[in-house]
Amino acid sequence: MNSTGRCAPFTTPRHPRMAPGPAITITAIVRTCQNNPLLTGVICAGTKGAAADALSQRWLQQGEYKPERTVAFAGWNALYCGFVVYGLYSLLAPKYLPTQLVSGKYHPHAMRNTIVLCAFDNLIATPLLCLPLYYGVHALVEASRDERTRPLAVMSSGLQRYRDEAKSVVGLSLSFWVPIHLVTFSVVPSALRVHFTAACSFCTLGAMSWLQSGLEEARNA
Repeated sequence: MNSTGRCAPFTTPRHPRMAPGPAITITAIVRTCQNNPLLTGVICAGTKGAAADALSQRWLQQGEYKPERTVAFAGWNALYCGFVVYGLYSLLAPKYLPTQLVSGKYHPHAMRNTIVLCAFDNLIATPLLCLPLYYGVHALVEASRDERTRPLAVMSSGLQRYRDEAKSVVGLSLSFWVPIHLVTFSVVPSALRVHFTAACSFCTLGAMSWLQSGLEEARNA
């Protein structure tokens, strides 16, 4: 990581069995992500959210496919994982709770800062911002055209639904993201944290989609 807080250019080592083409492609992709972390992070997060929900609905769940839930997952991920996570963990965290020095070596307080960041994400950001945002977006996507003329009322109903189901969804989130974020904040370069969490959350979002299917059935019973 250099003095501007951005990662040093990534170079893919040439493996004797790896053809030049794939090595060049991987290097180009990583450099593009490093040079455009916000834009590529938003695209990666939104696409991943839609794909995870669609695959979960098709393969793991029974019943009719619900495209509105896929749209909700895509919008939620683009907004939260793309913009909010980038601001919190690629811009603010390296400034106020760094885990690496400019030289690339570990910060003297790297372990403490990693634990603080992990606790903040799982105990504050996720239950108070991330998951409420999903329920608000989902409520807007599900709402009729007339209901969308009152967005605050629609989002309020979504937040009430979240309060009713918070124990289940927060518990699922903690089971995945406590171990994942110990890696995110201790190993992953700050500019690539959005991309790393987006990749890891493909499976967690599939599980969340499956959980939402069960909660919707209970809600409509």
